[in-house]
Amino acid sequence: MTAQTETFPQEDRPRRFDHRALFFDDEQDFLDTTVPFLKEGVEADEVVMAVVTADKIKLLEDALGPSGEAVQFADGASWYQHPVQAMAAYDAFLKSQAPRPIRLVAESNWGDRRAHEVVEWLRYDAIVNAAFRDDNVRCICCFDRRALHPDHPEILEYARYAHPDLIDAGISRSNSGYLEPGTVSEMCDRQFAEPAPASAASMQVDPMGLHAVRDFVARHAERRGLAAGPLRDLLVAVTEVASNAIRHGTAPITVRVWTSGDGLYCEVIDAGDWRPDALVGYLPPVSAADPGFGLWGVRMLCDVVTVQPTPDGTTVRLRTTL
Repeated sequence: MTAQTETFPQEDRPRRFDHRALFFDDEQDFLDTTVPFLKEGVEADEVVMAVVTADKIKLLEDALGPSGEAVQFADGASWYQHPVQAMAAYDAFLKSQAPRPIRLVAESNWGDRRAHEVVEWLRYDAIVNAAFRDDNVRCICCFDRRALHPDHPEILEYARYAHPDLIDAGISRSNSGYLEPGTVSEMCDRQFAEPAPASAASMQVDPMGLHAVRDFVARHAERRGLAAGPLRDLLVAVTEVASNAIRHGTAPITVRVWTSGDGLYCEVIDAGDWRPDALVGYLPPVSAADPGFGLWGVRMLCDVVTVQPTPDGTTVRLRTTL
């Protein structure tokens, strides 16, 4: 597969997006940082928003008093269902509020995330640094140590990779452990790099036979119990990826399908030499003419999408939850 590589902002340019992680152990620790932060935004006539868990909304409303009337509240359980969709929602919100400065408190519910979801939300937290670096936004992402799942101790480690500044025990400091978004994204990709099993169903793609690809994927997905809605999304996604491989890639082109745990996997492999930027298809496109627009749409439709260059070609892998 060959395609244009997106041009992404370089990390040595000045950043407007102020992105901090708050680590806390109790409600008072949470309020001591977030309430003054939000009140300052209200007093400065900024756009002020809190996208947090339902219990934190109640805490903030009580603690903010009259100032809370100027704060927009949203339930994080609804907002943070899909990383790329959440990024699109924030992109639309920021554009709708420009040019006013925006102040945001954000909290996802980490306690019930599955392993692949943890990786993708940590990737999201890193990529927003590139997606919104030129936006006049101050954001505090909140991590309640008590609510983190014991099976995922890596959450705080990855949070340090994704936030240029940290707040812990009431102290804000620059974060020496911060990594560029592309580096974090590549680290996340490696979590999904296990080869397809020998038992995976496989077919060779005829450049004139995309209908056969859809039939093949649909047949195997239905056998494994994939619901109608996710199946429609998967078929749109795999058609886009296979079409791109036909247009830009090198034969032979192969499609494989298999299941592992609660995930249905579908990958398209070609012998081309596509070596995209690690963030391709993650940043909100300006228009349908943007490089990466198609892959952005694919990422909107699937739980996980990875692009894996190999010495023998390029593999685009899609994961959908059964």
